[in-house]
Amino acid sequence: MITTVNPLHLLTLYHHRNDVLWTNTELLLMRGFQQVITSVGIESLVGSREWFSQALAPNSLHVYAFGQVALENHGARLNWLLPVGFAESDPLPELLDNLAMEAGLRGAKFVAASARVDDCLYETLRRAGYCLCGWQSIWELPQSILNSTQSRRISWGRPDPIDAIDLTLLQRKLLSPATQSVTTFATQNLPDFALKIDGALKGYARVNCFNNKVLIAPVLMKTSDALESILSALLTEYFPSADALYLLQTADTGWLTGDLEKIGTRFTPREELLVKHFAAMLKLPSAELNHSASSHRADTATSMLPSAGRKDNI
Repeated sequence: MITTVNPLHLLTLYHHRNDVLWTNTELLLMRGFQQVITSVGIESLVGSREWFSQALAPNSLHVYAFGQVALENHGARLNWLLPVGFAESDPLPELLDNLAMEAGLRGAKFVAASARVDDCLYETLRRAGYCLCGWQSIWELPQSILNSTQSRRISWGRPDPIDAIDLTLLQRKLLSPATQSVTTFATQNLPDFALKIDGALKGYARVNCFNNKVLIAPVLMKTSDALESILSALLTEYFPSADALYLLQTADTGWLTGDLEKIGTRFTPREELLVKHFAAMLKLPSAELNHSASSHRADTATSMLPSAGRKDNI
């Protein structure tokens, strides 16, 4: 049976903390295992609208596996999985199916996750219906980037609602179709920062901060300006006292690899980004599904049949 994770499970989670399968590397990097205990504890006491956790259990005394999903705008993100190891067969497929169903019932249109292609978790997710939509890698940036020479041509700022249309057009230009299918566009949720060079919009960035650690996920157009100068302008102005600096690179910014190798070091291996889209989201009356209700509209789902006795009908 599938149950919600309760305070009684916290000891089991802590005991198996080294066996957690992280499908959200950003969460692992910024918050670590402490996030697992904290989020499950909060959820069991006061509930949560931003995430939910579930356990696959044969009875009230034993647990086969745990899992957690974070809800993000119109989608969801699989945070982590934890098979405890008491089941005879792999418990994750059943748990993954139920997590996806619950995410859909809560309004998500898809569930995203990440895994290394050489990891068994990757094969598990693929068998559960997840498909590839890109890749990602995290780089560590040196503290010296905070003291780099800055150009007056480069400026970062908080975007205004009036910039939403321009940012959306930029997103549709720079992001691949697969990435766009799991992206919340600027007209719905503005990014944290927008980049302008000589007054023209050239990119944007999402920033995650925790415990004086900063992780930036930029999406940039190719320009003649050095990447170090672009990143320094953002970090020096808004995060001058950060102790650790990271950059999240995706398939849409794959062209930055050469520049990143010059100024930073790869912190995590490449991971594949996977997504499971939901085909049906709303309950509709049967009349809405009757596509041939109108006799004046062609039924595209019906094969062509001869209207006369001729055998050469097309």
